[in-house]
Amino acid sequence: MRPQTLLGVLLICLFTMSTWIGCSKAEFSTDNMACSGSSCGGVVALGEYDETVTTSSNPIDILFVSDNSGSMSKDQRSLGSKFPAFFSLISGYDYHVAITTTDVSGSGLNGRDGSLVDLGGAKFLSQATANAQTLFQNGIQRPETATCDQYLSTHNCAAVSCADYYNYCPSDDSRAIYAANLALSHNEAGFLRAGAPLHIVILSNADERVLGGTSTRPLEVSDQPSTLKQNATTMLGGTKTLQVHTLTIQPGDASCYNQEYVSSLIFGQYAPVYAQASTMTGGFRGSICASDYTYQLSQIANQATTGLQNSIVLKCKTSDANLTYTLSPNSGIPGHVDAAGTKLVFTSNLSPSTQVHLHYKCL
Repeated sequence: MRPQTLLGVLLICLFTMSTWIGCSKAEFSTDNMACSGSSCGGVVALGEYDETVTTSSNPIDILFVSDNSGSMSKDQRSLGSKFPAFFSLISGYDYHVAITTTDVSGSGLNGRDGSLVDLGGAKFLSQATANAQTLFQNGIQRPETATCDQYLSTHNCAAVSCADYYNYCPSDDSRAIYAANLALSHNEAGFLRAGAPLHIVILSNADERVLGGTSTRPLEVSDQPSTLKQNATTMLGGTKTLQVHTLTIQPGDASCYNQEYVSSLIFGQYAPVYAQASTMTGGFRGSICASDYTYQLSQIANQATTGLQNSIVLKCKTSDANLTYTLSPNSGIPGHVDAAGTKLVFTSNLSPSTQVHLHYKCL
């Protein structure tokens, strides 16, 4: 063998060994073998990973703005009775749920002027609240609305011609957006938290500043959906996002409009301003006339929890054929590797503190 040939073979061998050693060192780095944050695991073979990921418990802030004017008792009862469907979908998350009303005519006392309704001695419900469902049902069904409805049933007169109307009834100048803006500025008892998405649910058979179903008053700055969106996204250091969900008489829904008609003095109104708030923020638009609020509340709950934890970033590109996983506790939620091969995506959100054990090979 000629010396040049022997030298060439040695160089090739040395290059091959150094390349293999370099790759091995990168794949089996001690950093990969350590636990980091909610993920623990490491390389079990060249290009093969085994790890356990624990899902996080991200916070959600939810504010219900209930129209507490006359004729709303039945709708409040309907929403309260179906709250368990909503509660079952958010119960695994770190939630704050509060209630205020559309009446901003007086001092901030138990739901007026953007104050939060008393819920068993607290301003909001959380995972630590005992009997949360019962407290919500009691809170959403406003006693002042029931008193007003009783008054209206025994008095055949318009609000403007009844001298004692406001002794029995809240303001019929319903202002859900204004009330929500006030609730944001008050932030009672730390209800709103930095980094927690904010979801506002409006229940009303009127619209912003529609007075008694017959006339309207000019919208002020704090009645505007754009103001609410701006205030929500700039508060607490600009860490909050906002979605407004509405259970109202949607514009053009004549059937619902007619259903809300009680008499020539008591009836609902289309809600284009509230619809605008939902559209502007990507919220759910539902009907106050639904015979069963279960579906609508479930849709709102699903939007409130979407994106909190429904995927896991993988350490390398892989495929469904090269990946297996188990859930603990086993919720049976199916998952698949995304098109890029870099994430395991589940069809719905995993409950907080779910452990996902993964084993996969890199492509």
